Amino acid sequence: MPFQPKPNANQCDPKQGATFLTADWSLIDVWYALHQNAKMWAKSDPDTKRKCNNTDSGILGTLTETSSELWSNLCRITGMTVYGAVALSWCKDAELSQVWEGWEASGFPLKPLPEYERPARFINPALLPTTNSLLELVKLAENKPLPICAMIVAKGDALDVDLSVNMAANASPQIAAFLKAHIERQQNRTEEQNEMIEIWKQKISGTEWEI
Repeated sequence: MPFQPKPNANQCDPKQGATFLTADWSLIDVWYALHQNAKMWAKSDPDTKRKCNNTDSGILGTLTETSSELWSNLCRITGMTVYGAVALSWCKDAELSQVWEGWEASGFPLKPLPEYERPARFINPALLPTTNSLLELVKLAENKPLPICAMIVAKGDALDVDLSVNMAANASPQIAAFLKAHIERQQNRTEEQNEMIEIWKQKISGTEWEI
């Protein structure tokens, strides 16, 4: 249940009556801080980016006892954003499908660039499928590009790209761009992985995903 601080008759508190998640954080404080930190992150040096990420991880943790309905109501009033959608994943009764629906409603594009990938890195790992198999994730996502690409980012180094070279050619340009970026971050790549990178380069050539 949301935390309800006791009124202090000797203190003039403009937030009295607001829904609090902890003694210090109200529901709207969480929403505001996530969006302000995202703006700060985009303009910051690497050390400040790390601090923003650590701060946001702590802020999201305040939502674990908050119902998804309560958070969704706030997002409907303010307008759904990508960070509103991702924060929903930390609410106690949220479903992953709600996160994808919110992300799509926000209109926020997902591209294989740090500023676009950042929201996906904050999806609650406890809500993600337990499998690290790319093929299994694709099946669970019903071959939809947004959840597939977001989970490629969210899974990070744990992702098992269990594709053959022939299968790699079947990826759509958007998914190919994310798989290419994912494999290129790895050291000591295999010959097969390098072949797949070349296939994906050709797949995204001349498209909006050639970044």
